[in-house]
Amino acid sequence: PRVAICFPSARDYGSTEKRLAESRAAASILGAGPVEQWDGGDLVERMREIDSRVKPTRVFAPSENASHPEHVAVARAAATVFGDRVTRFHTYAADGVKIRDGELVPFAPEWAAMKRRALACYRTQLAHPRAKRFFADDLAEYIDP
Repeated sequence: PRVAICFPSARDYGSTEKRLAESRAAASILGAGPVEQWDGGDLVERMREIDSRVKPTRVFAPSENASHPEHVAVARAAATVFGDRVTRFHTYAADGVKIRDGELVPFAPEWAAMKRRALACYRTQLAHPRAKRFFADDLAEYIDP
């Protein structure tokens, strides 16, 4: 799987370069890559370019049920470009609580250690005053059915 990070890191969440390195390290553990870093901009155009070049059969994007405006922007752009090829995953609400809505994604027990190793790559998130409360809460992930 390929990874596209649609917005650069901002504010107090760590430098874009550091966050990109964390994402690449995590993707490597999970067997994903390449990892692209975008600068925001025209997400629909960027996604159309990916669609033309890669022709993905399945795309994961955040659900619009999210508190972060950039997550919502990515969700809307992905829906516009990829339509029914999008599987929407849930992130977190405004209070920093993980959204437990939709369908719980099953996973093989041996994946738990791999996911924890991948999450451990995100030192900027694990040390962040707000994100650390929920970033590595549990292994449960939820998608829209």
